[in-house]
Amino acid sequence: MNKQDSTMDISAAATEWMAQLTAGEFTPMERVAFTDWLRESPTHVRALLELTLLRHDLTAAPLPAGQIEQWVEEARAGKDAGVIEHHSFVARGTLESTRRKPATVRDRGRIARLAAGVAAGVAVLACAVAWYGLFHHNRYATGFGEQRIVTLQDGSVVSLNTNSALRVRFSAEQRLIELYSGEAFFRVARDADRPFEVLAGDATVKALGTQFNVRMDPGATVVSVVDGLVEVRNAADQADQLNKGQEARILPPDRSAGSAGASIVTAAIPSVQRASAWTRGRVEFEAVSMEAVVAEFQRYRRVEVVIDDSALRSLRLTGSFDAHDPESALAYIDSLPGVRVKHAGSGAYVIQRIPAEID
Repeated sequence: MNKQDSTMDISAAATEWMAQLTAGEFTPMERVAFTDWLRESPTHVRALLELTLLRHDLTAAPLPAGQIEQWVEEARAGKDAGVIEHHSFVARGTLESTRRKPATVRDRGRIARLAAGVAAGVAVLACAVAWYGLFHHNRYATGFGEQRIVTLQDGSVVSLNTNSALRVRFSAEQRLIELYSGEAFFRVARDADRPFEVLAGDATVKALGTQFNVRMDPGATVVSVVDGLVEVRNAADQADQLNKGQEARILPPDRSAGSAGASIVTAAIPSVQRASAWTRGRVEFEAVSMEAVVAEFQRYRRVEVVIDDSALRSLRLTGSFDAHDPESALAYIDSLPGVRVKHAGSGAYVIQRIPAEID
Protein backbone atom coordinates (compact mmCIF):
# COMPACT_ATOMS: atom_id res chain seq x y z
CA MET A 1 0.00 0.00 0.00
CA ASN A 2 1.53 3.33 -1.03
CA LYS A 3 1.36 6.51 1.00
CA GLN A 4 -1.45 8.00 -1.10
CA ASP A 5 -3.59 4.88 -0.74
CA SER A 6 -2.96 4.88 3.02
CA THR A 7 -4.02 8.53 3.28
CA MET A 8 -7.17 7.83 1.25
CA ASP A 9 -8.04 4.86 3.47
CA ILE A 10 -7.62 6.94 6.61
CA SER A 11 -9.80 9.70 5.17
CA ALA A 12 -12.47 7.18 4.19
CA ALA A 13 -12.41 5.61 7.67
CA ALA A 14 -12.65 9.05 9.28
CA THR A 15 -15.65 9.83 7.06
CA GLU A 16 -17.39 6.63 8.14
CA TRP A 17 -16.75 7.32 11.81
CA MET A 18 -18.04 10.88 11.41
CA ALA A 19 -21.18 9.54 9.76
CA GLN A 20 -21.81 7.40 12.85
CA LEU A 21 -21.14 10.37 15.11
CA THR A 22 -23.71 12.51 13.34
CA ALA A 23 -26.21 9.63 13.24
CA GLY A 24 -26.40 9.29 17.01
CA GLU A 25 -24.79 7.61 20.01
CA PHE A 26 -22.58 4.55 19.62
CA THR A 27 -23.30 1.12 21.03
CA PRO A 28 -20.76 -0.05 23.65
CA MET A 29 -18.95 -2.18 21.07
CA GLU A 30 -18.84 0.65 18.54
CA ARG A 31 -17.48 2.97 21.22
CA VAL A 32 -14.61 0.51 21.93
CA ALA A 33 -13.90 0.16 18.21
CA PHE A 34 -13.82 3.94 17.73
CA THR A 35 -11.41 4.40 20.66
CA ASP A 36 -9.17 1.64 19.29
CA TRP A 37 -9.18 3.30 15.87
CA LEU A 38 -8.02 6.56 17.46
CA ARG A 39 -5.28 4.66 19.28
CA GLU A 40 -3.91 3.17 16.08
CA SER A 41 -2.24 6.40 14.99
CA PRO A 42 -2.11 10.14 15.72
CA THR A 43 -2.94 10.57 12.03
CA HIS A 44 -6.40 9.15 12.73
CA VAL A 45 -7.08 11.81 15.36
CA ARG A 46 -5.86 14.52 13.01
CA ALA A 47 -8.01 13.21 10.13
CA LEU A 48 -11.12 13.24 12.31
CA LEU A 49 -10.44 16.72 13.62
CA GLU A 50 -9.82 18.09 10.13
CA LEU A 51 -13.06 16.49 8.97
CA THR A 52 -15.12 17.90 11.79
CA LEU A 53 -13.52 21.33 11.37
CA LEU A 54 -12.85 21.82 15.03
CA ARG A 55 -15.48 22.14 17.72
CA HIS A 56 -17.54 24.61 15.70
CA ASP A 57 -18.88 21.79 13.58
CA LEU A 58 -19.05 19.20 16.35
CA THR A 59 -22.08 21.06 17.64
CA ALA A 60 -24.00 19.54 14.70
CA ALA A 61 -23.44 16.03 16.06
CA PRO A 62 -26.09 14.86 18.58
CA LEU A 63 -23.61 13.83 21.28
CA PRO A 64 -23.51 14.40 25.04
CA ALA A 65 -21.33 17.32 26.11
CA GLY A 66 -17.69 16.34 26.30
CA GLN A 67 -18.14 13.00 24.52
CA ILE A 68 -15.47 13.62 21.87
CA GLU A 69 -13.07 14.94 24.51
CA GLN A 70 -13.67 11.84 26.63
CA TRP A 71 -12.91 9.46 23.75
CA VAL A 72 -9.77 11.31 22.74
CA GLU A 73 -8.64 11.42 26.37
CA GLU A 74 -9.00 7.64 26.52
CA ALA A 75 -6.98 7.37 23.33
CA ARG A 76 -4.14 9.36 24.90
CA ALA A 77 -2.98 6.26 26.79
CA GLY A 78 -2.77 4.31 23.53
CA LYS A 79 -0.49 4.52 20.50
CA ASP A 80 2.51 6.78 20.10
CA ALA A 81 5.56 7.01 17.90
CA GLY A 82 7.46 4.37 19.88
CA VAL A 83 4.74 1.74 20.19
CA ILE A 84 3.13 -0.44 17.54
CA GLU A 85 0.86 -2.57 19.72
CA HIS A 86 -0.84 -1.95 23.05
CA HIS A 87 -3.60 -4.12 24.49
CA SER A 88 -4.77 -5.80 27.65
CA PHE A 89 -4.79 -9.56 28.10
CA VAL A 90 -8.59 -9.62 28.17
CA ALA A 91 -9.36 -7.25 25.31
CA ARG A 92 -7.81 -8.95 22.27
CA GLY A 93 -9.90 -9.07 19.14
CA THR A 94 -12.35 -6.38 20.19
CA LEU A 95 -11.72 -4.26 17.15
CA GLU A 96 -11.76 -7.23 14.78
CA SER A 97 -15.14 -8.36 16.09
CA THR A 98 -16.71 -4.96 15.46
CA ARG A 99 -17.66 -3.75 11.99
CA ARG A 100 -18.23 -0.13 11.07
CA LYS A 101 -21.42 0.88 9.30
CA PRO A 102 -20.87 2.45 5.86
CA ALA A 103 -21.85 6.09 5.53
CA THR A 104 -25.08 6.72 3.68
CA VAL A 105 -25.43 9.26 0.86
CA ARG A 106 -27.36 11.55 3.20
CA ASP A 107 -24.61 11.26 5.84
CA ARG A 108 -21.89 12.09 3.33
CA GLY A 109 -23.81 15.10 2.09
CA ARG A 110 -24.25 16.27 5.65
CA ILE A 111 -20.53 15.95 6.28
CA ALA A 112 -19.73 17.80 3.05
CA ARG A 113 -21.91 20.69 4.18
CA LEU A 114 -20.09 20.72 7.52
CA ALA A 115 -16.71 20.82 5.76
CA ALA A 116 -17.78 23.63 3.47
CA GLY A 117 -19.21 25.74 6.27
CA VAL A 118 -15.99 27.00 7.87
CA ALA A 119 -12.82 28.49 6.38
CA ALA A 120 -10.71 28.42 9.53
CA GLY A 121 -7.90 26.34 8.06
CA VAL A 122 -5.21 27.78 10.29
CA ALA A 123 -7.18 26.97 13.42
CA VAL A 124 -7.78 23.43 12.17
CA LEU A 125 -4.07 22.86 11.60
CA ALA A 126 -3.14 24.30 14.99
CA CYS A 127 -5.65 22.04 16.72
CA ALA A 128 -4.49 18.99 14.77
CA VAL A 129 -0.91 19.61 15.88
CA ALA A 130 -2.02 20.07 19.49
CA TRP A 131 -3.98 16.82 19.54
CA TYR A 132 -1.11 15.04 17.76
CA GLY A 133 1.14 15.97 20.66
CA LEU A 134 -1.10 14.11 23.09
CA PHE A 135 0.22 10.83 21.72
CA HIS A 136 3.85 11.51 22.61
CA HIS A 137 3.74 11.22 26.38
CA ASN A 138 4.92 7.58 26.09
CA ARG A 139 3.48 6.72 29.49
CA TYR A 140 1.71 3.42 30.16
CA ALA A 141 -0.03 2.27 33.30
CA THR A 142 -2.26 -0.48 34.64
CA GLY A 143 -4.91 -0.33 37.33
CA PHE A 144 -5.64 -2.74 40.15
CA GLY A 145 -5.76 -6.34 38.86
CA GLU A 146 -4.99 -5.25 35.27
CA GLN A 147 -2.16 -6.51 33.07
CA ARG A 148 -1.07 -5.13 29.68
CA ILE A 149 1.38 -5.84 26.87
CA VAL A 150 3.26 -3.06 25.09
CA THR A 151 5.19 -3.93 21.92
CA LEU A 152 7.86 -1.31 21.28
CA GLN A 153 8.98 0.00 17.92
CA ASP A 154 12.23 -1.97 18.06
CA GLY A 155 10.35 -5.26 18.55
CA SER A 156 10.94 -5.50 22.29
CA VAL A 157 7.90 -6.55 24.33
CA VAL A 158 7.03 -5.22 27.79
CA SER A 159 4.43 -6.95 29.97
CA LEU A 160 3.08 -4.63 32.63
CA ASN A 161 1.68 -6.13 35.83
CA THR A 162 -1.06 -4.85 38.13
CA ASN A 163 -0.78 -1.28 39.50
CA SER A 164 2.29 -0.46 37.44
CA ALA A 165 3.48 2.55 35.45
CA LEU A 166 6.37 3.24 33.10
CA ARG A 167 7.60 5.68 30.49
CA VAL A 168 9.32 4.87 27.17
CA ARG A 169 12.16 7.12 25.96
CA PHE A 170 13.64 6.00 22.64
CA SER A 171 16.25 7.96 20.70
CA ALA A 172 18.84 7.29 18.00
CA GLU A 173 21.44 6.53 20.69
CA GLN A 174 19.57 4.60 23.37
CA ARG A 175 16.43 2.75 24.43
CA LEU A 176 15.39 3.83 27.91
CA ILE A 177 12.48 2.67 30.08
CA GLU A 178 11.60 4.42 33.34
CA LEU A 179 9.63 2.12 35.63
CA TYR A 180 7.86 4.32 38.16
CA SER A 181 6.00 1.67 40.12
CA GLY A 182 4.88 -1.95 40.09
CA GLU A 183 6.35 -4.73 37.98
CA ALA A 184 7.30 -5.35 34.35
CA PHE A 185 8.70 -8.24 32.33
CA PHE A 186 10.97 -7.37 29.40
CA ARG A 187 11.69 -9.39 26.25
CA VAL A 188 14.42 -7.31 24.65
CA ALA A 189 15.14 -7.24 20.91
CA ARG A 190 18.81 -7.08 19.95
CA ASP A 191 20.15 -3.74 18.78
CA ALA A 192 23.93 -3.41 19.06
CA ASP A 193 23.82 0.32 18.34
CA ARG A 194 21.31 1.22 21.05
CA PRO A 195 21.59 -0.15 24.59
CA PHE A 196 18.35 -1.08 26.37
CA GLU A 197 18.18 0.23 29.93
CA VAL A 198 15.53 0.21 32.64
CA LEU A 199 15.57 2.77 35.46
CA ALA A 200 13.69 1.53 38.54
CA GLY A 201 14.18 3.29 41.85
CA ASP A 202 17.83 2.95 42.86
CA ALA A 203 18.52 0.42 40.09
CA THR A 204 19.68 0.74 36.50
CA VAL A 205 19.35 -2.47 34.49
CA LYS A 206 21.19 -2.78 31.17
CA ALA A 207 20.19 -5.69 28.94
CA LEU A 208 21.71 -7.36 25.89
CA GLY A 209 19.12 -9.49 24.05
CA THR A 210 17.54 -10.99 27.14
CA GLN A 211 14.42 -11.61 29.18
CA PHE A 212 14.17 -10.27 32.70
CA ASN A 213 11.68 -9.15 35.32
CA VAL A 214 11.83 -5.96 37.40
CA ARG A 215 9.67 -5.54 40.47
CA MET A 216 9.59 -2.46 42.69
CA ASP A 217 8.77 -3.45 46.25
CA PRO A 218 8.61 -0.98 49.16
CA GLY A 219 11.97 -2.15 50.53
CA ALA A 220 13.88 -3.06 47.37
CA THR A 221 13.93 -3.33 43.60
CA VAL A 222 14.15 -6.97 42.49
CA VAL A 223 15.68 -7.94 39.12
CA SER A 224 15.25 -11.57 37.97
CA VAL A 225 16.95 -12.86 34.80
CA VAL A 226 15.00 -15.51 32.89
CA ASP A 227 17.35 -15.62 29.89
CA GLY A 228 20.51 -13.91 28.76
CA LEU A 229 22.68 -11.44 30.64
CA VAL A 230 22.01 -8.11 32.35
CA GLU A 231 24.10 -5.57 34.19
CA VAL A 232 22.66 -4.11 37.38
CA ARG A 233 23.94 -0.81 38.72
CA ASN A 234 22.92 1.02 41.88
CA ALA A 235 22.85 4.68 42.89
CA ALA A 236 26.46 4.49 44.14
CA ASP A 237 27.53 3.28 40.68
CA GLN A 238 28.30 -0.21 41.97
CA ALA A 239 27.67 -2.81 39.26
CA ASP A 240 27.03 -6.54 39.11
CA GLN A 241 26.30 -8.90 36.22
CA LEU A 242 23.44 -11.38 36.37
CA ASN A 243 23.15 -14.51 34.24
CA LYS A 244 20.13 -16.67 33.52
CA GLY A 245 18.67 -17.98 36.76
CA GLN A 246 20.08 -15.18 38.95
CA GLU A 247 18.28 -12.50 40.90
CA ALA A 248 19.42 -9.26 42.52
CA ARG A 249 17.80 -7.15 45.21
CA ILE A 250 18.86 -3.51 45.01
CA LEU A 251 18.37 -2.04 48.47
CA PRO A 252 17.96 1.70 49.18
CA PRO A 253 20.76 3.57 50.95
CA ASP A 254 21.07 2.93 54.68
CA ARG A 255 21.14 6.49 55.98
CA SER A 256 21.67 5.38 59.58
CA ALA A 257 24.90 3.63 58.55
CA GLY A 258 26.06 6.56 56.48
CA SER A 259 25.74 4.65 53.19
CA ALA A 260 25.96 6.88 50.13
CA GLY A 261 24.21 4.48 47.77
CA ALA A 262 22.07 1.40 47.52
CA SER A 263 23.50 -2.10 47.88
CA ILE A 264 23.08 -5.13 45.61
CA VAL A 265 22.32 -8.59 47.00
CA THR A 266 22.59 -11.38 44.42
CA ALA A 267 21.17 -14.90 44.71
CA ALA A 268 20.05 -17.82 42.54
CA ILE A 269 16.37 -18.07 41.53
CA PRO A 270 14.78 -21.32 42.77
CA SER A 271 12.85 -21.55 39.48
CA VAL A 272 13.50 -19.44 36.37
CA GLN A 273 9.89 -19.82 35.18
CA ARG A 274 8.56 -18.74 38.56
CA ALA A 275 10.03 -15.26 38.05
CA SER A 276 7.69 -14.68 35.10
CA ALA A 277 4.73 -16.76 36.31
CA TRP A 278 2.54 -13.66 36.61
CA THR A 279 2.75 -13.10 32.82
CA ARG A 280 0.89 -16.42 32.48
CA GLY A 281 -1.69 -15.41 35.08
CA ARG A 282 -0.12 -17.53 37.81
CA VAL A 283 1.15 -16.94 41.34
CA GLU A 284 3.94 -19.39 42.17
CA PHE A 285 5.92 -19.50 45.38
CA GLU A 286 8.40 -21.77 47.13
CA ALA A 287 9.05 -21.64 50.87
CA VAL A 288 7.37 -18.21 51.12
CA SER A 289 5.69 -17.00 54.31
CA MET A 290 1.90 -17.26 54.48
CA GLU A 291 1.73 -13.53 55.09
CA ALA A 292 3.62 -12.84 51.83
CA VAL A 293 1.47 -15.32 49.91
CA VAL A 294 -1.73 -13.59 51.04
CA ALA A 295 -0.27 -10.18 50.16
CA GLU A 296 0.58 -11.42 46.64
CA PHE A 297 -3.01 -12.46 45.94
CA GLN A 298 -4.22 -9.11 47.24
CA ARG A 299 -2.38 -7.44 44.35
CA TYR A 300 -4.97 -8.92 41.97
CA ARG A 301 -8.19 -9.31 43.97
CA ARG A 302 -9.82 -7.24 46.68
CA VAL A 303 -9.94 -9.90 49.34
CA GLU A 304 -9.55 -9.34 53.10
CA VAL A 305 -7.58 -12.03 54.90
CA VAL A 306 -6.66 -11.89 58.58
CA ILE A 307 -4.05 -14.31 59.97
CA ASP A 308 -4.69 -14.29 63.69
CA ASP A 309 -1.63 -16.27 64.75
CA SER A 310 1.96 -14.99 64.52
CA ALA A 311 3.39 -18.47 63.94
CA LEU A 312 1.02 -18.98 61.00
CA ARG A 313 2.10 -15.70 59.43
CA SER A 314 5.66 -17.00 59.10
CA LEU A 315 4.64 -20.53 58.05
CA ARG A 316 6.43 -21.33 54.75
CA LEU A 317 4.27 -22.38 51.81
CA THR A 318 4.93 -23.78 48.33
CA GLY A 319 2.38 -23.83 45.50
CA SER A 320 1.12 -22.60 42.13
CA PHE A 321 -2.29 -20.95 41.70
CA ASP A 322 -4.36 -18.77 39.41
CA ALA A 323 -3.44 -15.18 40.35
CA HIS A 324 -7.12 -14.14 40.32
CA ASP A 325 -8.34 -17.11 42.38
CA PRO A 326 -7.29 -16.56 46.00
CA GLU A 327 -10.04 -18.95 47.11
CA SER A 328 -8.03 -21.88 45.69
CA ALA A 329 -5.01 -20.86 47.75
CA LEU A 330 -7.19 -20.47 50.84
CA ALA A 331 -8.60 -23.95 50.25
CA TYR A 332 -5.04 -25.26 50.12
CA ILE A 333 -4.18 -23.46 53.37
CA ASP A 334 -7.34 -24.85 54.97
CA SER A 335 -6.13 -28.38 54.15
CA LEU A 336 -2.89 -27.95 56.11
CA PRO A 337 -2.68 -29.78 59.45
CA GLY A 338 -3.68 -27.62 62.40
CA VAL A 339 -4.95 -24.75 60.21
CA ARG A 340 -8.50 -23.57 59.59
CA VAL A 341 -9.77 -20.91 57.18
CA LYS A 342 -13.04 -19.31 58.30
CA HIS A 343 -15.28 -17.41 55.88
CA ALA A 344 -16.10 -14.09 57.58
CA GLY A 345 -18.37 -12.49 54.98
CA SER A 346 -18.16 -11.32 51.40
CA GLY A 347 -14.50 -11.38 50.38
CA ALA A 348 -13.32 -11.74 53.98
CA TYR A 349 -11.53 -14.67 55.61
CA VAL A 350 -9.78 -15.47 58.88
CA ILE A 351 -6.93 -17.99 59.05
CA GLN A 352 -6.75 -19.60 62.48
CA ARG A 353 -4.76 -22.26 64.24
CA ILE A 354 -6.88 -25.26 65.32
CA PRO A 355 -6.43 -25.82 69.07
CA ALA A 356 -4.86 -29.19 69.89
CA GLU A 357 -7.43 -31.74 71.00
CA ILE A 358 -7.24 -32.92 74.60
CA ASP A 359 -7.33 -36.71 75.01
